[in-house]
Amino acid sequence: MIYSHLARLILGTIMLLAACSPANVPTPTPTTIPSEPASVITLTISGSGSVSPILAAVADEFEATTPGYLLDVLPGSGTGGGVTGVLEGVFDAAAISRAVKDSEIEQGIEGIQFGITSTVVIAHPDVNVTELTGEQLTAILTGTIVNWSEVGGSDLPIIVYVREPDEGNTIAIRDTYIGDAEFSASAVTMTSQSDMQNAVSSVSGAVGFATWATVVANQANVKVLIIDGSDVDSPPDDMTLYMGIGYLRDRAAEVQPLIDWLLSEPGRQVLRTLGVTPTAAE
Repeated sequence: MIYSHLARLILGTIMLLAACSPANVPTPTPTTIPSEPASVITLTISGSGSVSPILAAVADEFEATTPGYLLDVLPGSGTGGGVTGVLEGVFDAAAISRAVKDSEIEQGIEGIQFGITSTVVIAHPDVNVTELTGEQLTAILTGTIVNWSEVGGSDLPIIVYVREPDEGNTIAIRDTYIGDAEFSASAVTMTSQSDMQNAVSSVSGAVGFATWATVVANQANVKVLIIDGSDVDSPPDDMTLYMGIGYLRDRAAEVQPLIDWLLSEPGRQVLRTLGVTPTAAE
């Protein structure tokens, strides 16, 4: 009896302890709190139609080596338009094809040059002429020579395309070849690098002029003519074109990573592939 009573007592104690034990509770899974995305600085740039396409072409390489920065290059608005946009806070930097003016410096604009390229004479691929003298080019652009057969080519009418009077390529052509002479009365004026290159590449017998680096960047299907023995690697001084960016002095820190990359050896290598001769390393 004593042992029976003791056994019942032990069994009851075990059952009581089991009843009081907490139920099995699954181990909670830790909740991962997503981290805040890293801040990204977008540099919005516009300006020279000769320089903007080059900055657009290097954007991927710049962004790949400069975490936290994006380059948003808008269609060219001219060097002056780009500088105005910077002053008004519309753009972070201006693509410029000339040095910053004293009047712009007085308003807080600074500029850096990252390279040069050249103004080139371009023709439709079916033009079977590769070289011209300066006199022949002048005669073509002013309308005295109207057929490619007059300069050793096939019997093909010449269609002349030009740019606006104050555009950099126009100034280069005037300073180097035609002076103050009027362009051909039948010449068609184009208002952008891409429009010029598209017209010359698509119209049989066409001739015009453009910025060499944009021809490369746009992969334009045009023929570059040698003038007086000068090609893209040895242009006359007046046919070279400044390439740089302008920005507000007070916001230089935001633009500095782009400046550093353009002047770095990796940046210079990319610029060379686009027909730009980088500025001499300091």
